[in-house]
Amino acid sequence: MSLFVSSLQDPAADVPANLPPVTVEQPRNGEVVLSCAVSPSGQLADCQVVSETPPGRGFGEAALRSAGRARLSQDSVRESGGRGRVRFTVRFRYDPPEP
Repeated sequence: MSLFVSSLQDPAADVPANLPPVTVEQPRNGEVVLSCAVSPSGQLADCQVVSETPPGRGFGEAALRSAGRARLSQDSVRESGGRGRVRFTVRFRYDPPEP
């Protein structure tokens, strides 16, 4: 299932401020799988981190904060049945500015 978010306030504010510098060993890119309850209005609630890569780097917490302010499009709500749970992936990607 593809989910489409119709609104989200400043997702950049959810990137953890204490991420270490970009290195090969410690990248700033991450991926989080969330499972959330969806209301008929499209709001997500009771979200849980299913997986976080790399673990312990703050991506799970950032994804949870973002999901709390997200609202699914009505097409996604209909696709999910309007009630129940959805599972989706949040990807964080850091592209350093060019010199």
